[in-house]
Amino acid sequence: MKIMIVDDNAEIRKVIAGIVASDDNEVVELEDGEEAVEQYGTIKPDRILTDIKMKCMGGFEAVERIKRDYPNARIVIVTRYDSAAYQRHALPRLEPRPLCPSRI
Repeated sequence: MKIMIVDDNAEIRKVIAGIVASDDNEVVELEDGEEAVEQYGTIKPDRILTDIKMKCMGGFEAVERIKRDYPNARIVIVTRYDSAAYQRHALPRLEPRPLCPSRI
């Protein structure tokens, strides 16, 4: 499986990559949502794991753009933000689930 990890924090990307790493998974790391949108069609990941808040383009905007062009894209938002505002923005678009590496 090809997994795209999108986060502007290199340490977080490394931690997530360590969780999902296996002989069966190819991991691609990107620094922001803009890169994810630009490279999705070329990389063609099976899953995207993305943060919400990033410097150039945030995760919500990237998800909306990717889903518009690739409605079957499988995207997981991984974030430490748990504010009600983020939840209200995300919940109509996403199905919240706890992170379980075997289900990615």
